[in-house]
Amino acid sequence: MNKYFLSSAALTCALLLPSTGFSGAVETQATAAPVQEYGAEYLRCEQPVFSMPVALHADPNFRQGLVMVGLIFSPPFAQITKVTVEQSSGFPEFDQAVVDAYRTLKCNPKGNIDHDIFAIQRFRFVFDESVEEANKCSLALVDAAHDAGSLRQVSKQCALNSELHAQAVSKLNELPPKLFRKLTLQQVAGVAEADRLRYEIEVFFNFLEAYPPDIAFEKLDQLIGKLNEMSRIESISVVGSVDPVEARFVDYDTALKRAEFVKRYFAAAGATVAIDVSTRSATHQDTPEGRSRDRTAAVVVVGLRARAAAR
Repeated sequence: MNKYFLSSAALTCALLLPSTGFSGAVETQATAAPVQEYGAEYLRCEQPVFSMPVALHADPNFRQGLVMVGLIFSPPFAQITKVTVEQSSGFPEFDQAVVDAYRTLKCNPKGNIDHDIFAIQRFRFVFDESVEEANKCSLALVDAAHDAGSLRQVSKQCALNSELHAQAVSKLNELPPKLFRKLTLQQVAGVAEADRLRYEIEVFFNFLEAYPPDIAFEKLDQLIGKLNEMSRIESISVVGSVDPVEARFVDYDTALKRAEFVKRYFAAAGATVAIDVSTRSATHQDTPEGRSRDRTAAVVVVGLRARAAAR
């Protein structure tokens, strides 16, 4: 499939649903090198017909959030042939409603399109709150955020501003690793023999992020605890990967950044051995579950655990 992209102005529209108390907006973001660009004035797509699921009206937890979908436009009339959820809102009913709305989207391009076009659409929603207040976003907010939690919040708040959203994610990805404990290898006198051990873990990441969530840091900390039983670390290798959608964001270099982050984590923990870093393509099926499993950095550590010499 040819990898083209939609410009940041393409398909941008606002949805106001005063009868339900909901409001939202969608925006495309560039996904690949600009081989060819199509704006809204070329594709001439209608607004998606969105229907809010009835079950969510009574859900007290449903107040605001973000869902991101991937769209594939195919010839001859820029029909949408595939819609996938790339980042869930946390509410499956809402995700499905957005997918259904885009599946029926109609476009009437000015000329014939003889190749597929891929686009990312962000759909932000708020409940009982003005769009202006919920989507308030500024460079000052990005500058004021300095930890993972606040930067993720700002990235969501700036979901409809591609430039500031990207700045927030970039700042998040540059944060230093969070350590719970350091490497303290065992020093055993009179060593006669040693067991060679191999540990493998996978560190998972959110969409387009190279700074892992808290649960990943817990997994890394558990690995450090096991490595502290060793007397020597022989090798550490880290392989970063991205899902098929992230792979289209070629300028982000997300797979390498994920591997480099884990390398920095081990260096900060006190590892002195050379750490091998590489990347790989997606290895799982192009499904929501498969894509989540491809957003990872695979870690392999080999070392020796000493046996004390018999007396």
